[in-house]
Amino acid sequence: MTYDWVLFHKLVDVAQGKADARDLARLYTDPPRRYPAGSYRMIFTSNHDENSWNGTDRELYGRGADVMAVLAATLPGMPLIYSSQESGFDRRLKFFDKDQIDWGTYRRTPLYRQLMGLKKRHPALTNSHEPGNLELIDTGNPKVFAFHRIAKGDRVTVVANLSDAPARIVIPGTGPVSLPGWGWAIR
Repeated sequence: MTYDWVLFHKLVDVAQGKADARDLARLYTDPPRRYPAGSYRMIFTSNHDENSWNGTDRELYGRGADVMAVLAATLPGMPLIYSSQESGFDRRLKFFDKDQIDWGTYRRTPLYRQLMGLKKRHPALTNSHEPGNLELIDTGNPKVFAFHRIAKGDRVTVVANLSDAPARIVIPGTGPVSLPGWGWAIR
């Protein structure tokens, strides 16, 4: 198992307006050759290095923090939830010192509970060496990233608005999807 640093940096670039849905899609249509075929990757939006040295979820992703968590939980791979992400803890932890996490704040717990529940209930979102097939959806909008995950008769559709502006798209076979800025839908 390896950290998917390529995806991590692309998610940060998208949130900061340096990349868009087309760039994210290219990671799957023309994947980097850094990992051997069949490699199992951990997908993450933060870890101990990033939180300590480069910023919290809000610093890295701004209002896009939740939609990036959705992508990390639903794209193929094993999601890594870094200590305190689910609590909504929003400060950098000290790297070399013991730093207490305020576990009394649980603003983001419902989001992470929902995402992990979806992974548990849907074979299409399984974490294994045989993950659900990923089918990218051309949304016609460079700010909206969408895909199906399909496995064992199960299909999950994920639509992510990667901008502040509201978006409306139509997905063949699924219908119209309207999203607020940095919004998402899972069907």
